[in-house]
Amino acid sequence: MADVFRSAQIVVSPAIHDGTPNSLLEGMACGCFPIAGDLESIREWITHGQNGLLVNPNDPQAIADAILLALENKDLRRNAAGLNTNMISTRAEYGMNMKKVAGFYESLLPIP
Repeated sequence: MADVFRSAQIVVSPAIHDGTPNSLLEGMACGCFPIAGDLESIREWITHGQNGLLVNPNDPQAIADAILLALENKDLRRNAAGLNTNMISTRAEYGMNMKKVAGFYESLLPIP
């Protein structure tokens, strides 16, 4: 999938449920400009107009307009790619996150 994402300019994830789609983060890590459903969980990763676009996932015209805006604005895509690469490497790196998860579970274990 990484090769597919690297060959694309944008990734569209009009999610309508809470949660952050892994495919969205993978696309962002590969330099794709993200267009995603405007959900609280996705707002943790995307600031509208800065490193992606947030749209009403139930509005096909809003999704289409966002796609056209992203395709027409090379500077927006380039700036977002830099921001997203840094953010993904800092916040979504697998090894680091698994250490945090392990630490959390260890904190729940009773102390002998």
